[in-house]
Amino acid sequence: MDSDRQRTKPMEKMRADKSNRYFEAIVMSMSDPVIIVSPEGTIQDVNKATLSLLGCGKEEELLGLPVNRFFCYCGGSAHVLLDFRLQTPSRIQDFHNIEVLLRIGEDVGVPALLSGSVFRDIEGKAMGTVLLVRDITERKCMEEQLNAYMRRLEQSNRQLQEFAAVASHDLQEPLRKIKAFGDLLISKHGKVFNDEAMDFLERMRNAAERMQILMESLLTYSRVATKAEPFTSVDLNKVIRNVLNDLEWRIKQTEAEIRVKDLLTIEAEPNQMHQLFQNLLGNALKFHGDRKPIVKVSCRTRSSPRGTLGNETCRIYVEDNGIGFDEKYLERLFAPFQRLHGRNEYEGTGMGLAICNRIVERHGGSIEASSSPGNGARFTVTLPLRQNREEFSGRSTTGSQLPLYDEVKRANSKQ
Repeated sequence: MDSDRQRTKPMEKMRADKSNRYFEAIVMSMSDPVIIVSPEGTIQDVNKATLSLLGCGKEEELLGLPVNRFFCYCGGSAHVLLDFRLQTPSRIQDFHNIEVLLRIGEDVGVPALLSGSVFRDIEGKAMGTVLLVRDITERKCMEEQLNAYMRRLEQSNRQLQEFAAVASHDLQEPLRKIKAFGDLLISKHGKVFNDEAMDFLERMRNAAERMQILMESLLTYSRVATKAEPFTSVDLNKVIRNVLNDLEWRIKQTEAEIRVKDLLTIEAEPNQMHQLFQNLLGNALKFHGDRKPIVKVSCRTRSSPRGTLGNETCRIYVEDNGIGFDEKYLERLFAPFQRLHGRNEYEGTGMGLAICNRIVERHGGSIEASSSPGNGARFTVTLPLRQNREEFSGRSTTGSQLPLYDEVKRANSKQ
């Protein structure tokens, strides 16, 4: 028996030495700093990445120093292992990804994530702690850039809200007065005006009316985000029935045929879904040319591709047999105040599809169009069946806001 033990001990020692060499090789090859801490809380060993980050030439400069002098907690973090000592049994525990500042100079700190794992001997006695330090300077810089961008976006959103308030009241009030006084001039003094004067008055009234419609369209566009309501379960079949009721007069006037297949129930904002379908169907009824309008509305579900995150989506198709358009204009199709036809040919402000695009963006979806001149158009709206709560709850702004002022100027200059 004694001879067996004597033969076994060298073998165990060889295995232990081999494991230690493996462990040392792994630690030294790691790109993240690794610090071995003694039970007393002093530095017992470090790897090359630690020396590089702390700006030390040799590990002897660090050995024996209290490890807590190199760390301070940030972001309100606190942890019982602040001194990394293992004498108290309650302190013997692992921890992961605590945000700290790693001191690399008297007044210089590097943001880092700190993880620690206690290692023990064969009998289970704590021998020290292995600390893994991950430099997150780059991540912090990106967070700062993202926060700065969000602040600018919030400021832009506030400006848009202020502009919407002006558009809804301050700008529309003078327009109403111009139109009202123009009506009074025509009704009370129209007989004394010659044909040229009446033509000028009529142009003035029409311009004021167009400007008022532009302001209302712009207000609707801005309210997609600024006056948004919470998402709820929406039966799209009910939405389309309500839209068809609203468009009843135009449907009868154009003798249109609307074919609607069974639609789905999704998580969305009901009013915005109504606006979306009303704009798409309204366009189909408007741009029909000399033909009897035939509009088809259908949808189908589509699963997320394998290996990607996300839930099922709903694809809604709105197809018509109208005049269509050249696809070279696709880039401007969904931009604010963009018209593919003259005002004398078709009424409108060029905001309908821009509003559709903004609604779809807010719901985390997309809208596409395909067409050719004289062959109708097909609009494809892709929306998630279920909204991502973290991503979409409380979202206050989507889409492009900053170019709005330039678009308004260009629209006004065309009048």
